[in-house]
Amino acid sequence: MLYLYFNAPVTDPNVYYIDDSFNLAKKPEWFNEMAIRLIEEIDGNKHIKDGVSDSPRLGVISPGELSGGIKTLIYAMNRPETVCPLQWLGQNMSDILVDVSNAYDVSFTYPGGHFKFSNDQKMILPEYGNCLLNGQSEFVEALKRFNLYEIIDRGFKVDFDRVSNDTYQNYANN
Repeated sequence: MLYLYFNAPVTDPNVYYIDDSFNLAKKPEWFNEMAIRLIEEIDGNKHIKDGVSDSPRLGVISPGELSGGIKTLIYAMNRPETVCPLQWLGQNMSDILVDVSNAYDVSFTYPGGHFKFSNDQKMILPEYGNCLLNGQSEFVEALKRFNLYEIIDRGFKVDFDRVSNDTYQNYANN
């Protein structure tokens, strides 16, 4: 399950420096089937062993040279008590985040900006009574219901009665 916190601080400030946190904490057992899938699908590398992979552009690389998004997801999968910053994850990770959060409890703080959640994504907002959301449409509804749009994106109030989901989607895509 994906646990999403709005504008909450990360539980371990060191995860803002994911390279250092990941490199100091990683263990060979972290590179399980899901981690290998992340490495191969997102970074396009061929996994060799214990996080070492063969990159088409860089050649053989260590786990410390993986992308920040991959390191963040692998760290979150193996440290469920840690709230990680969502901004490390690129838009190309939305769909795989569904699979990760179906297999692992992962927690992220949502500091602002737009991350497109897949329609299959299930998430809980612990700060709002563990509200369970399904996908982007319910996420947009939660923005309205909890008045979160101005928290995460704008400094002025938005009248959601006058703004359709299409308008929001057009804004979010820009």
